[in-house]
Amino acid sequence: MHKMKTVIPSLPNYKISHLDDRIEITTLSSVIDSGTRSTSIFLSIIWLLTLAIMVSFIVSTGSYYKIILFPFLLWVMVGAFWGFALFWRIKFQEKILINKDSIIVTYQAPLLNRSYQYLENHIKCLRASPTPPYTLWMGRIAFDYGGQTIYIGSRLSELEAKQILLQVQQKFTNYECTT
Repeated sequence: MHKMKTVIPSLPNYKISHLDDRIEITTLSSVIDSGTRSTSIFLSIIWLLTLAIMVSFIVSTGSYYKIILFPFLLWVMVGAFWGFALFWRIKFQEKILINKDSIIVTYQAPLLNRSYQYLENHIKCLRASPTPPYTLWMGRIAFDYGGQTIYIGSRLSELEAKQILLQVQQKFTNYECTT
């Protein structure tokens, strides 16, 4: 007999606040599910065991350590990048403040806090973007700003982006996409 798994709908990845003259959207920190957590623990153990084997080889071989020095350093960098990506996924937060004059995007993580202001008179066609969710930086809300396309809302799903845009464009008609 085949065992059926019940799929539980996910909670929204954002919190939205309607203030008098602005809308504030905060993407929530990512919650790591049990499957991802198990995989992360397994990969961490493999990485640490491999690192321990490399260190023991370097210590025991004396002058032949140069043979494994490059792979060792490469392995340390891979581990550092993987650790940073996992940390970023857990601690990163994006705040989007939309008012009639501008869109202000603030990226927050421990030791990092950057804000960008986009002026309304340069913003063209605020829209939901079908960007794949597998990229670290590209969000699901897009707009043209000068000669480039800006993507915000990196943790949003396409449906969440559409729901947010509906609320934004109801409150601020100057952000409607006419093309």
